[in-house]
Parts: sequence; structure tokens; C-alpha cells
Amino acid sequence: MMTITIVLATSCNKDDGEEDGPNRMTLTTLNGGLTIIMNGSGTATVDWGDNTEIETYTLQEYSAVGDQYFNHEYADAPPHTITITGDNIRRFGCNGTALTQLDVKRNPALESLTCATNFLYSLDISRNTALRTLYCNDNEFSELDLSKNTELDSLICTRNNLRKLDVSKCLKLYYLDCGTNLIKSLDFRYNSELWYLGCYTNQLLDLDVSMNTKLGILTCYNNYLTKLDFSANSKLYGVICIGNILTTQALNAMFRTLHSDIVATGSKIIYIENNPGTNDCDISIAENKGWIFR
Repeated sequence: MMTITIVLATSCNKDDGEEDGPNRMTLTTLNGGLTIIMNGSGTATVDWGDNTEIETYTLQEYSAVGDQYFNHEYADAPPHTITITGDNIRRFGCNGTALTQLDVKRNPALESLTCATNFLYSLDISRNTALRTLYCNDNEFSELDLSKNTELDSLICTRNNLRKLDVSKCLKLYYLDCGTNLIKSLDFRYNSELWYLGCYTNQLLDLDVSMNTKLGILTCYNNYLTKLDFSANSKLYGVICIGNILTTQALNAMFRTLHSDIVATGSKIIYIENNPGTNDCDISIAENKGWIFR
């Protein structure tokens, strides 16, 4: 069992009782080993907290080398407190490490944060205005404030306890997966760049994608949707709407709104199983437009 507390800091201001300093992270772990991801530029030093020699690593941008992994195994008994120092750490990941607390408020330069599969109940990213990628799936969040994250283009927050999700300030959002939560409504009026939308296994009663003209893939299965209209979605080529409340009439009406354009990426596929109208709907309406049923 591992318990980790992370603090990311570009500088500590005097209001916090500390002098200005470099980018700093501290982690406390009860595990016998640790793997972290860091990308950026310049160097980062890591004190692994077990009286071994402080190590200095040269960081590289993710775009050039992919994820940079750093590992350490402990010879003595936990707990250990790890201190990471570096001015240009722009990408940080620590998945599946039993995080119970994560503080990134003092790292406004952070562009990518991955903290999936942990035990986090809250995450304050209000000061991370440069954040573009956030993967925080498989935690315990009941809310997630994205009002300051205007640069965000990719968000995965599946399998949490979210009851609502406001992405109205995320105008650059391209990829969103918020499946397996408790969300009853979603508003995508301001997300004109949205290409992938996953909102499966929630409590949605309605879904309006009329403003999402770039939408390519929609997975909205296991909700309570009674209608879907794709009149504005000429780039759509993948739909999974299994397990909703779409009647025969609702499915036929949805088929009529599907576009008939040839999509360069391949076949247009739609899944409609486990709806009230699945067995009696007229699938030829969609098939005549080049759609394949699965």
C-alpha cells in the first residue's frame, strides 16, 4: 500500500511563509518503490528520501522522446519523502500509486497532468492555466472545476463520482471522456472543436451536439436518452448509443439526420442495441447513407 502526497511549486511566495525558490515537488510514500514520469527541459534533481545520493536527470520534451520514466527501489523500510527540484517540469505523471492528496496550485507552467487510478477526492487546478491535458480517471472526485483551464484540449475523467461537469470555458476542448459518472446534463454549446465525446454510463436525459460540427465519434451508451439529432454533424462516423430509451420512432428520426457523405477515415459505424425500438426500426434509412450496423 502506497500513500503519496505531491506538491508541485514553481516558486513559493512570501505570503506562504517561504522565500522564492525553484520548481519543487515533494512526495511521501509508504511503498517499497516508485515510478514517476517527468518531461520538460533543463535538469531535475531527485532526493529519493533514503539517504542515497541525490540524482540529477536531464529532461527532454515529451514530443521528442515520449514519456521519461524514473524509478527507484528502497532498501530500507518506509515511509520516504521524495523531493524533486527543477524549473521546467511541464509534464508530470504518477498513475496507480495510491495518491491521497495532490497539490499543483504553485505550478502555473504545468501543461500535462496524469494522476489516474488513485484515491483523490479533490483536485484544485485553478492556477494551472497552461494545462492542456488532464487525465484524472479512476479517482473519487465529486466535482471538478475547469473554469480557469481555457487551454485544456484533452480531458479524461471517467469512473469518478461527478454529478456535473462544466466545460463552457474550455473552448479548445478536442477530446472529452467523462464516462461512468453520475452526470445528468451536459452543455457543449461552446465546444466547437470537440471531435471525440464519451459520456457513457451516466444519467443523461438529453444530449445536444448541434454546435459540435467537428464531432467524429460519440459514445453515449447506458443513459436515458429519448432522442438524438445529428443534423449538424457532417463529420460524424462513429456512434454508440446502446442502452438508452430510443423508441422505433426516435431511432428512425435519428437515422434521417445522419449524413451521407463519404468519410475518408473509413466506414461509418453505429451501434443501437438494447433500445426499445432496436428490433422494429428501419435500419435501411441509415444503410442507404453508407452506415454499417454493429
